Amino acid sequence: AVVDTIIASHEAFINERPGESIERDDPAEDEMRLAARVVREVNLPQLFPDDVAIFDSLLQDVFGMDAPLDTTTGDARDLVEDLEVAAQAIGYGPHIIAKALHVHESTTVRHGSILLGPTCSGKTAACSILMKALSSRGDHCRTMYMNPLVLTPELMFGFFDTKNGEWNDGAFSAIWRKSMRNKNMHTWIVMDGPINTRWMEHLNTVLDETKMLTIANGDRMPLAEGNKVIFEVDSLRHASPSTVMRTGLVNFPPNLISIPGLIKAWLKKRRPDEAHWLGPLLDTFVEPIMQVAAKEASSALRFIREAQMQNFLALLEGVLADSVAIDEIPERLVLERFVVYAIAWAFTGPMDANDRRKAGEKISELTSNAPSGTNRGEILDYLLFDDPTRSSKDRQSWAHGDKLCPEWTYNAQVEHVRLTGAKMIVPTARGKAIAALFGLLEVTKTPLLIVGEDGCGKSVIASECVEKAMRDEPGMTA
Repeated sequence: AVVDTIIASHEAFINERPGESIERDDPAEDEMRLAARVVREVNLPQLFPDDVAIFDSLLQDVFGMDAPLDTTTGDARDLVEDLEVAAQAIGYGPHIIAKALHVHESTTVRHGSILLGPTCSGKTAACSILMKALSSRGDHCRTMYMNPLVLTPELMFGFFDTKNGEWNDGAFSAIWRKSMRNKNMHTWIVMDGPINTRWMEHLNTVLDETKMLTIANGDRMPLAEGNKVIFEVDSLRHASPSTVMRTGLVNFPPNLISIPGLIKAWLKKRRPDEAHWLGPLLDTFVEPIMQVAAKEASSALRFIREAQMQNFLALLEGVLADSVAIDEIPERLVLERFVVYAIAWAFTGPMDANDRRKAGEKISELTSNAPSGTNRGEILDYLLFDDPTRSSKDRQSWAHGDKLCPEWTYNAQVEHVRLTGAKMIVPTARGKAIAALFGLLEVTKTPLLIVGEDGCGKSVIASECVEKAMRDEPGMTA
């Protein structure tokens, strides 16, 4: 069975692009070793790291080789150097570089590829550094991301307006049409979301040998040279066998991106003096709080370590934005408060009150620089208040939201409120805290998800935050 599988893989690789990507670095290389190299290049991207050694052992047995096979060709070695330069600038490690090379090998042979792996497993990161490496070699590429889950097939591929009979291009067909006209730039259309048969059937002719997008108005648009269609998915549950057969597959195992790697990459982008103080603080707080967050099961969202970590770093970046704007490095105690504030919202925000109290107790064990109500689960009701009258180490101090809420009295003109539709909003500590959080996330362009039962004030808080942002920035729309 193993021999049949290897022979089938070899034939599939050769039939896909005859004469391409199967070049001998050494003219004296025998055909068996060449066949083994091709088979390894086809199957290696689909394997988990633990299975690579077993697969190499099988290759040695089947093809009668005495030593492990090295499939890195001269061109691949040059690309690896460019990938290392691109990854070093961003802060990614060797595992992402290896996967980026696998994506390159898959897209060289196929014009459609599936990147399979759980959320935050490095799929987008591998594409990102591959784009940078290819562009540095003169092969200018760009990625256009779409989430097919939020669009109907009509909005993706176009539809006829029922009122006037005019044709309206969809998001995918518009990108496709634009990429055909741009001869100087290769476009990779990335479908970042689960595969669904409703829209996937429109891409059958795109993924087969015709490479043609056919839409409802009769247009047949060929795939421009160098353009690719990429699918970033976490499951192949709804993918048909024909889809899998027509595309290359690159498997991204979980935990490919480590938490220390994310921290290291983020610190690399920060100012040196700032990173010097933040590094030890992150080492102190992140792992213990992450263990508590992973252990408690009350979270409204599925706990994903890497995603929670990215939310934390985005929030911390927003808290630090003012000090960056004035080119000032805050005192260590102030930085510690920044870290505690960001950790509180990133990791305990989705928890219920009981589990938030447990996380607060852990924070209180790690530092005495947390607000006084942390061990009672009230940490989210505190804000960092900038008091210019205090010393530099106490300037950004903790303040309960109640103290920052304006004085409010009941409006006796209830009939006026009912008739005019005017809003009667009672300011609360939590509402004030969420408004401050909204402002920080706005700096880093990070989305905010407010979760709660019906009638708990989600829409009111969101509308107030948006209206305030629109008042502060007249050009903003909502």
